[in-house]
Amino acid sequence: MKLKMLYWSGCKHFPKDMENKMKTIKMKSRYGEDRSFVWVSDNIYRFEGNTHYARFGVKENNATMEDLQFFDPDGGPFVSEGYAIGDKRVVRIMSRIDGVYFEVE
Repeated sequence: MKLKMLYWSGCKHFPKDMENKMKTIKMKSRYGEDRSFVWVSDNIYRFEGNTHYARFGVKENNATMEDLQFFDPDGGPFVSEGYAIGDKRVVRIMSRIDGVYFEVE
């Protein structure tokens, strides 16, 4: 709410589409757990959710496990390239020390 008020009050530090980009895309797992894709930057979202375990596949010839082929937390959603996050499609899945990130276009 504060971000919206700052923007409409004429603050020039935020781009016009910042309000849309800051949206979190929420869904439920098959077990009723909350799952979220949180906007991080222009085309990057971070996965958030209370998960007990997750499956993931590493792309061939990727010894670092940074580029994933798919990510599947318990109860879903199963995310691979082409999965829709909002109105955008996943083109890359990245595993980092602080979470799983999705590049979209």
